Amino acid sequence: MKKITVLIAVLFALQSAFCNTDPDTTTPLSKQFVTANSGLCLRNQPRSNATQITVIPFGAAVEILPDTLTYGEETVSYVKGQWKKVRYENQTGYVFDGFLAAYELPVNQFTFPSSYYLSDIMYTWAFKNFKTQNFTVEKFANDFMTQYSKTFENGVASITYTDKNQILELSFFDDSRIFDVYHIVRSILLNKEDQENFDLHNIVIKNKEGEVSKIRNDAFGKIEITNLKNGGVKLSISENQSFR
Repeated sequence: MKKITVLIAVLFALQSAFCNTDPDTTTPLSKQFVTANSGLCLRNQPRSNATQITVIPFGAAVEILPDTLTYGEETVSYVKGQWKKVRYENQTGYVFDGFLAAYELPVNQFTFPSSYYLSDIMYTWAFKNFKTQNFTVEKFANDFMTQYSKTFENGVASITYTDKNQILELSFFDDSRIFDVYHIVRSILLNKEDQENFDLHNIVIKNKEGEVSKIRNDAFGKIEITNLKNGGVKLSISENQSFR
């Protein structure tokens, strides 16, 4: 009888160990960051009409949780994405990942000066978030043009200063999507008026398959975000005045 009791106790312990599938204790795969300006709805099921658990604020981090199921792609306001299982502040649910980015937003990482250029902020942001492999400085035409270039493990950045303007070119060679980069740039605009002006000047270009391949914006200089043919995204910014 004693042996049977011990065996039952062992079986119960094993069952408890293998059946503990509480999603709140699941090890996350990675962190991602909310890019939706008004916040991102956390829902109890992977669909847009499911019950809302809470609204995750702009810039907040969520933990991506393992999920054996896939839910197909959806498009919301040109932004393509899928439903992902996430955890936010001990609450588990589903969000539309078209408004999540793998990189933390610049506004969360450092304090902006009273006057700044978009290109300077993005160049500094890349330096902070990517591991630098090479760095060069070149000066041209009697010091009227200076170019700083950095090669990263997952991208390339260069910023050129002239006597009239400055130009940034930043290429992402990872899994970044075109709207990830767009939302990162938009997050640099700190007041609502600038954000609304930026939104009004978007020109969205689609390829033959109907997918967004390029975004142009001339609200504050010339901004172009392009899907690269071999994967990745390229950001170009040309501007001649700073924000105040």
